Amino acid sequence: SQSAARVFRNTSTQALSGSTKIEFNGETYDIQGEFDSATNYRFTATATGKYLVSASINITSPAAAPKTSIFKNGGEVALTQARSTGSGVSHAIFDVMSLTATDYIEIFVNAGASGTVVNGTDTTFLSIHKVA
Repeated sequence: SQSAARVFRNTSTQALSGSTKIEFNGETYDIQGEFDSATNYRFTATATGKYLVSASINITSPAAAPKTSIFKNGGEVALTQARSTGSGVSHAIFDVMSLTATDYIEIFVNAGASGTVVNGTDTTFLSIHKVA
């Protein structure tokens, strides 16, 4: 079985303050057990290959135009930014990247001094699939 995981923000909203790692604490599926939805909230590859990483983040009341980033091994590798603030912003970000075993992926949002990530399997989620 190929690596594949889909996780989401489950139990409650998540407050944002500066750069905040999104705590995906619910799992739709995690075929190889590579996503930690209890402690580190990150995907750790168990096999080398190309991975499609995609996330959707729903944010209410951001103080600044939010930035959503994919981080690999603690460093930013992809970024998307909303062009405005307002009552709500939804972000989608995706990339195909090379991962080796033990590389890890996290999602961060920077919405200035405030904002809230909406919970729900259909609003705030991350999926990672090994494609080659």
